[in-house]
Amino acid sequence: MSALYVSGSLASMSNFGQIAGTSLGIRLTGAAISATNGVSGVVSGGVTGISVSGAGVVLGNSGQISGTTTGIRLNGANSSVANQGTIGGTTGVYFSTGVTGTLTNSGTISATDSVAGYAVRFGRTATTNRLITNAYGVLNGKVG
Repeated sequence: MSALYVSGSLASMSNFGQIAGTSLGIRLTGAAISATNGVSGVVSGGVTGISVSGAGVVLGNSGQISGTTTGIRLNGANSSVANQGTIGGTTGVYFSTGVTGTLTNSGTISATDSVAGYAVRFGRTATTNRLITNAYGVLNGKVG
């Protein structure tokens, strides 16, 4: 069950509070969705913090996003994540197989499982994904 579900085209949402779901914290489906998790925003999910299933989704994080399995899971093409906060899960950010997108990190992305987890995981058939990290960006865990 999702605590917050955003669907449609050209939708937008901002969070500066706390959102917690038993399965998903936030579920974004549709095209061209803009979502922001502000500095005071906390999103958590029993499985995934934020699940993105739309194309062209732009997600900005300055707060905290976490999930037991995945912090952010991207299932939609041409989506982007800009992280200035913290993201964590067994895998911090996961781009599903075949999904293309860009992750820009100037915050911290952590794998909570140092053996099986990844800070950032790209799906096997996606060849055009980009990871951009600046001098302040921290990746705790594998990237692959």
